[in-house]
Amino acid sequence: MRAAIYARVSTEEQTKGYSIQDQIEKATQKAKELGATSITIFKDEGYSGADPNRPALQELISKVKQGFFDLVVCYDVDRWARDLYDQLAFAEIVEKYAKLEFVTHSRGDPDSPEDNLFFQMKGAFAQYERAKIKQRTMAGRYAKAHSGKIVIPGGWPGHPGPYGYIYNGDSENPQFEIVEHEAEIVRKMFYWIAKEGLGIGAVTIRLNEEKIPPPHGKQWYTSTVNRILHNEVYIGNFYNFKFKTEISEDRKRRYRKRSKDQWIKVQVPPIIPKELWEEAHAKIKENGIKTRVGRKHEYLMAGRIVCGFCGRKYYTTPQSGKPYYRCSGKKRIVSLETCKSPILPAHTNRKTLGVDDIVWAAVKERLKNPDIIIEELKKLASERITEETDAIKEKIKEKRNRLSQLERQKDRLIDLYLNNIITKEDLSRRIEPINKQIDALMEEIRIEEMKLEEMEFEKKHPLRFEEVIKKYSEHLETLTFKEKREIIDMLDITVTVKPGGEVEINWPFEENITCGNYINIGYCGTSGHGGQGVAGAGESSYKKSGF
Repeated sequence: MRAAIYARVSTEEQTKGYSIQDQIEKATQKAKELGATSITIFKDEGYSGADPNRPALQELISKVKQGFFDLVVCYDVDRWARDLYDQLAFAEIVEKYAKLEFVTHSRGDPDSPEDNLFFQMKGAFAQYERAKIKQRTMAGRYAKAHSGKIVIPGGWPGHPGPYGYIYNGDSENPQFEIVEHEAEIVRKMFYWIAKEGLGIGAVTIRLNEEKIPPPHGKQWYTSTVNRILHNEVYIGNFYNFKFKTEISEDRKRRYRKRSKDQWIKVQVPPIIPKELWEEAHAKIKENGIKTRVGRKHEYLMAGRIVCGFCGRKYYTTPQSGKPYYRCSGKKRIVSLETCKSPILPAHTNRKTLGVDDIVWAAVKERLKNPDIIIEELKKLASERITEETDAIKEKIKEKRNRLSQLERQKDRLIDLYLNNIITKEDLSRRIEPINKQIDALMEEIRIEEMKLEEMEFEKKHPLRFEEVIKKYSEHLETLTFKEKREIIDMLDITVTVKPGGEVEINWPFEENITCGNYINIGYCGTSGHGGQGVAGAGESSYKKSGF
């Protein structure tokens, strides 16, 4: 009988001394007892059971499907997968082609309802245990963060931490230590912006010209420079819980930024003084204003077009005296390989429709029914306020729980003093840091409660967009550029240029508007509505949308 052994251990389990070799030995013994004559080992080291895309597991399943094995043995169901859905899905696949067994318990008869119930119960308990472990871990991490310690140095697992620092990994006092030769580069970057007036692009060029090694890869990119220049860690502010982990529909792990009110600040050694930070950021803002003021042309969608090819933003650029949008990935200072995205005219010409004209035609058509927009915006605003309110309430609850813990610590110390177990001096020394933490938490709770009051006020009072949209919808044909731009900003409309050349207008509503290939004169239609067009774009190929 041909047998396959599957073993897995996560990175966290490795650090705790769990052995993958022990799993293999016991599974091998089990396979031999079941009559295996040849055994092949598949092992995933450093992979979580929550990750279904483990390389060894996927290879095993592929070979089972091809008929390479008659028997598959795994130490326990939680080595197979943590998630019950994954456990059952993998078992169903394997058992179509081979027998599945575990060392810690018998798989039983796949056709027996009782055996299947036991198997599912075992999986459910494994999933429950994982949830409890996660709950305990997160509670410990939050307590650690509130005590002023670094929880995850790079914001998410596996990230080494910010450029210019090294994480000491001390379990008792985790902290960033400054890497002086990198810190000197950070200081130079802020100095070049603040004192020499360089822009972010010019800083990127200088770093590459001076052959300064980048954090990763072969050269510096404007995106890397921009992230460094906007990271508050360099003035001593590091934020725990800045990102959260999400599992996408394709079962892949993604990291999303949390709302800022969920971040927990920790003080770390600063690399630059706050004055230099403020001066540099004032210069960055000034450079942006100069660019906008100095524009010869008006760009309705400036800063609101994203490239679907490389993920970078489009910037404004005149060509032959006409306004155009161009992907920043086409700049060689930004990327070694220039982006293949099309250059978009802002206004319609003889060959191509202008992106500003397309967007405004779609907006104008929708503004003919302002009540629909207002209702949808109110609904979105209400959902946002509810979501933010719930997050703030949860944060206040966590802080109050922490406050209760600290108060209990104080009570225990006072009891020790009253029972003559510690001296008055010991009491004062040990209670002082607790009082500081209590004061800080009470201030944080006060700030969060003020945010709640602001949310309640926003919920009860009419929003400004209602009067603005009603006012502007009455004279759509005579709106100024500034008024049009105010509407675009208020509705938070953006454009994505897709890899196929299509242009998608992103609304704050359920449906987006997709345009045809932008390399040629295209069409626009509302997604999921049969490609209906947008009226008023100046082309006969556009049809009225069913707004």
